[in-house]
Amino acid sequence: MLELIASRAGPPTTVLQGVYLHSKYDPTAEAERFAQQSLGHERPSGIVLLGAGLGYLVRALRARAPQARIIPVYYDADVYRHAGALLSSEGRPRTDSNTAPEALAAAWHPDRSTTLLEHLRREIPELEGEGLVVVEWPASARVFSEESRAANRAMRQVLRELRGSLVTTAAFGRRWLRNAFRNFVFLENLLPHPLVAEAPVFIAAAGPSLDESLELITPYRRRFSLWALPSAVPALRERGLRPDLVVLTDPGYYGAAHLHAGAGMGFEVAMPLSAASGALRLGCRILPLSHGTFFEVALCQLGALAPVTLPSFGTVAATALELARRLGAREVVLAGLDLCYRDIRTHTRPNLSELLLDARSGRLSPFAHRLFARRSEESRGGGETASSNSRAGKSNLSLDTYAGWFAGLPERFGPRLYRLLPSEVRFPAFRDLDPEGFRTYARTLRESPGGPPATGSSEPPHQQQSPAHRRAQAHGLLVSWSQVLSRAARQLPAEGRQPWTLEPLPASLCYYIDAAGLAEARRLARLAGPQQAARRLEALLRHSAEFLAALSATMGEG
Repeated sequence: MLELIASRAGPPTTVLQGVYLHSKYDPTAEAERFAQQSLGHERPSGIVLLGAGLGYLVRALRARAPQARIIPVYYDADVYRHAGALLSSEGRPRTDSNTAPEALAAAWHPDRSTTLLEHLRREIPELEGEGLVVVEWPASARVFSEESRAANRAMRQVLRELRGSLVTTAAFGRRWLRNAFRNFVFLENLLPHPLVAEAPVFIAAAGPSLDESLELITPYRRRFSLWALPSAVPALRERGLRPDLVVLTDPGYYGAAHLHAGAGMGFEVAMPLSAASGALRLGCRILPLSHGTFFEVALCQLGALAPVTLPSFGTVAATALELARRLGAREVVLAGLDLCYRDIRTHTRPNLSELLLDARSGRLSPFAHRLFARRSEESRGGGETASSNSRAGKSNLSLDTYAGWFAGLPERFGPRLYRLLPSEVRFPAFRDLDPEGFRTYARTLRESPGGPPATGSSEPPHQQQSPAHRRAQAHGLLVSWSQVLSRAARQLPAEGRQPWTLEPLPASLCYYIDAAGLAEARRLARLAGPQQAARRLEALLRHSAEFLAALSATMGEG
């Protein structure tokens, strides 16, 4: 039980495991020095305070950076409760976003129902990574060393995800919008109410271990509902295995190109509107997904679609796993989820990436050399993965980020999780299966007498409006959004608004059209003031309006 003792200056402190959590002389002055040393002359947009202590640090950081949103992380629930009492007794009315109750509402402590990783993901939106500062109270790190290491791992994972999300949105935001509107116009043959078979879901990812995994599952194919990621489809076809469902989220050309290897196999595709538009040409039945973006929500409402809404994870393997959970799967087996190199390989064979690389190879630039050079280049970007078993040179930044998501899955995730032929990158929530363990497990499953377990619905296809009607709807929506942006651009110079005080719709549109530009406008406003950022933001709004107007013109064609 935590006990408070009076410091020499009066405010309370405490001793834990022989270490003073705050100064025994003057904890308030000590916290103010820490805030000054940690922030210097920075003007952060947000502060994550690890090992938050008794409340002095929150108060000192808030005084030093009143514009910043503070997220305290407490390593001990008793420390959190005493901090709450101290912060609530400040006796000063406040109206900013960091009043004591609201600062504590953003706080995490071990008694919360969510994990720290889940909490940080919820509390730090993608754009909030710009200007975010992470500090840790050294005394808390010494007293709660295990908790400190876990918190720092979670923080590194979230920062990787935030950086990855911003970079991905900057690269693909416009394509997501284009795909969403084009898919909306031509989407048909929908799967309205998906049914998950009683059989376990087997998800085929495309890591090198999938080669051996497919040999193991072939005799037991009728005991599983077989799902695949797009890059695993060529390997499945090579071995005569038809997936019941392919989960597609990639917006680029290659996302759909993988599926062409399985043309005519008769599988179904689960995809958000923002995924590659070329997938619709395969004639597959489509299970609509949604990442909950504002444009997907608006289009689904226009078309009376009822998608399965899932978060955006950055990796299609995570989307497939979450989809299985949402649809009620009781057991899920993942294969090919290596998330590290095997020698110079990252994918099963055949795969489109290596086929294209091989086609460009020659006597002076052999295939193996090109593959090795690409692996060496990618691994330079890798760092410490979420797995303690990771070895230097075995990973890259993308694989690290994906591995961190799976490593952070809680044991209460939902379905029982298995991982067939696991790599050295370990995931605690999964039960590992070696070949004999898989055979033993598979023999306990009931075989479907009518063939592989069905994943889809027996109901007739969802009836939609004609493509011409949907095209007119899409055109009207884009025109209205373009007008919203143009109006915001005209109002901005007069009002001198800061980027984060834009109305939600203009801000969201700018984010997906030019995420890097919006982040830069926020940085300018934070460091130089709103007037300095106004010109940059006005140009961004007008540029975004022009993009939507051009896209609406293509929707009006035909």
